[in-house]
Amino acid sequence: MPNFALNEHYERFIRKQLESGRYNNASEVVRAGLRMLEDFEAEREKWLREEI
Repeated sequence: MPNFALNEHYERFIRKQLESGRYNNASEVVRAGLRMLEDFEAEREKWLREEI
């Protein structure tokens, strides 16, 4: 698994998500964010193809 550094802003955000009980660990938070980004990019590409 790759290691990466986060600035304090994102560390606080992850802690807040964990404290909410919605996620069990930081990896779950990161995966959720990556899924959202992946979905966003897929929709963006679809929109661009339709507009061309």
